[in-house]
Amino acid sequence: MAHFVVNDEDRLERITLPDGEWVDVLGALSLYERKRLLGAAYANIRARNDGNVDVSELAFAEAAFAGLKLGIKAWSFEDENGAPIPVTVEQIKRLDDFTGEFISMELDRMWSRRSDEESKNSGTAGQPTSAGEKSPKSSAG
Repeated sequence: MAHFVVNDEDRLERITLPDGEWVDVLGALSLYERKRLLGAAYANIRARNDGNVDVSELAFAEAAFAGLKLGIKAWSFEDENGAPIPVTVEQIKRLDDFTGEFISMELDRMWSRRSDEESKNSGTAGQPTSAGEKSPKSSAG
């Protein structure tokens, strides 16, 4: 069964932010999810009149946001009254620059690590490694 991504809970890993807050994310992607992210990056590319592709048209912001939307499953953030802030697209859009970049960089690291590992040894697909902390099962998100 190691060749299939079965469910989100088995793929969750916890990212701990410098201030102690945490975010549970998908630590591994299915092939479909990886291709969706690539599609987000290339969605706005158009060929120039000379037939070449203008790489400056890569939709980096859309791809990064698509990764956050796909990857974030739960977090410990609370509002000023101590109520949990739900994980929604609108709330993800409101993340401050540092937090969003921190999560994005961790997702990139996790997902590229998994891609490298999977290409070397497909028997380890979907298994956590020491570079990411396995998230406890959470009812949040």
